[in-house]
Amino acid sequence: MISTLTEMQDAAELEYVLQQTIPASKTLELTVVSLASGRIRLEAPVAPSNVNIHGTAFAGSIYSISSLAAWGLIFYSLQEAMIIADLVISEATIRYRHPIVDRIIAEASITEDKHDRFIADLEKNGKARLVVEVKISDEAGHQATNTLTLFASNKTQ
Repeated sequence: MISTLTEMQDAAELEYVLQQTIPASKTLELTVVSLASGRIRLEAPVAPSNVNIHGTAFAGSIYSISSLAAWGLIFYSLQEAMIIADLVISEATIRYRHPIVDRIIAEASITEDKHDRFIADLEKNGKARLVVEVKISDEAGHQATNTLTLFASNKTQ
């Protein structure tokens, strides 16, 4: 959970950015629960906005929320490094292991070493790629994973 006022402010700011720039995040009822260097946790309810005909989480919502977790984490990382770059998801592979029945929880993290290499590549080459794995679960522990490749290109290049 959020441990400092700065982390709480950063989480609220990222949630605002997502709602303003990616309107689907509002429809998903997405909340940035925690955000700090190298880690993020997003949550959204299954019902009423993310439910399928079986009463479980809609696969498209799970995919979207996990994608926003990866994108949000790296967007925040770029902000921390004071780098203005275009950031897109260039590839994603999701695996649904079990239906998610209550709250959708998406968590992603990157190591400091992986982060530093990504930033160094971006600063040196004006572009960089980074693979982020997002673990998606619910309160009962049912899981899915989404492995995403993010591509950043420096706007000054």
